[in-house]
Amino acid sequence: MKNTEIIQKYLNNERPYLIVQGGVRGKTVPITKREIGEEWEDSKGFIWQQKNGYKIRCTKMGKTIREARSLNNQCKCGQTMEWGDKLDKKFYNKTGKCVDCLLEFETILRVNGNFQYYELKKLIRNQNAQLKELKNDLIGYLEYLKTDKILQFVHETGHVDEWANTEQKTMIKDCKKEITKVSKQIKSNDIELGKIEKLCSDSYLEELETKFFKDKMEIKNNSSL
Repeated sequence: MKNTEIIQKYLNNERPYLIVQGGVRGKTVPITKREIGEEWEDSKGFIWQQKNGYKIRCTKMGKTIREARSLNNQCKCGQTMEWGDKLDKKFYNKTGKCVDCLLEFETILRVNGNFQYYELKKLIRNQNAQLKELKNDLIGYLEYLKTDKILQFVHETGHVDEWANTEQKTMIKDCKKEITKVSKQIKSNDIELGKIEKLCSDSYLEELETKFFKDKMEIKNNSSL
């Protein structure tokens, strides 16, 4: 089994290396039922969000962005998401633009030859965000492996299975390898982003976006006269 598969199984609460010694010890403890979309902070200060059948750990930056957008809830063109369709809401949450504005802005980028750089930046940054989440999860799991000789799995019913961690050293070693691998990929992505920045800078894209919305609002205001 590859290291990546092993770590993914750890994150999915599967235990490929664990051997039960003396049978499984079970006990029932009270657990909190979470609603889909509910967010909470654990004892270590990590923020989690409940999904349909699973949970994800949220970055503080991601939460800040979502909160800021939810307070505004309006594209710069004046389109309010309350009256927008599902696509407007979907793209607004990701880009801060309604569907029409996003398509129009990306058309401008295609015409001036910068769309490929703009798209690459989005893809690499999205990948880096996922890699950083994975790295944080791996670091947290590494600390867990170092300190806990008995590992637990809590079922939805509240029943807890416990296993003796007989492969602690092997699991710690594999986990460290994955952290190193992920760190190298993040660094490689940052270098690639630096190269793209020289061809199409963020400041240029911001200026272009500012001009785009200014021109659009002028046209909208003139048409209403």
